[in-house]
Amino acid sequence: MAASAAQAILHPTPFDNGLREAVQKLLATAGPTYSFEPEFQEKVWHFETGAASNIEPEVFWTVVQAASRQETLAIDYYSASSGEHSSGRKVDPLVIAEQSGSWLVAAYCHEKQRVLDFSLPAIEAADTTGTGFSRPAEFDRIDHFESRFSALKGGEMKEVVLHVNAGKAEYFERKTYHPSQLEKELESGDLEVHFKVSNLDDIAAFVRSWGPHVRVRRPESLAERIKSELAETLQAYQGME
Repeated sequence: MAASAAQAILHPTPFDNGLREAVQKLLATAGPTYSFEPEFQEKVWHFETGAASNIEPEVFWTVVQAASRQETLAIDYYSASSGEHSSGRKVDPLVIAEQSGSWLVAAYCHEKQRVLDFSLPAIEAADTTGTGFSRPAEFDRIDHFESRFSALKGGEMKEVVLHVNAGKAEYFERKTYHPSQLEKELESGDLEVHFKVSNLDDIAAFVRSWGPHVRVRRPESLAERIKSELAETLQAYQGME
């Protein structure tokens, strides 16, 4: 079961083929006594395969090895948010993570002098420098990833309050979409849901995915942003023949 879960999550990475072969060998050579039959467990469990990511295998292994050895890398990187390319950018890879289908490496950037998230598929080249580094004492991998709603890391924490129609309230009552999630049932049967997040981009997409069933109550800036984006989307569709 654990092997199947690992294969689903690591499918987009160069670990996939090696892991698949290792599991097959493990099952073929394991002893005759099991607490349950591994082959049968595949019939009662299903793990969704992670979203495909176009990660260069050579880049992936270089980053993994550098993180393990605590060695500074020089990377060529394209930032989709700014549209800028950087060449030979020195970073200290700290943690490799999968966040909602996005593969990231949290690394100390020598240029910006702080820990940033770098998309692994956006690293076009990675070379070792032969220089070691010490992990920042103040860096905590759990804290680093916990506050974001999905893959994007922000800065200052923001409280988001959503109004969920009664017909969709059950989804929020039975599933925690973020560690900070708190629900309050209203007299109407609707639900008020609170989040504390560090970035509004991902949660804006999350709200839009619910259509008219989920509305932003706070902050007002997020509500106005979604209204504007929906108006632009409507205009784009009205212009189609």
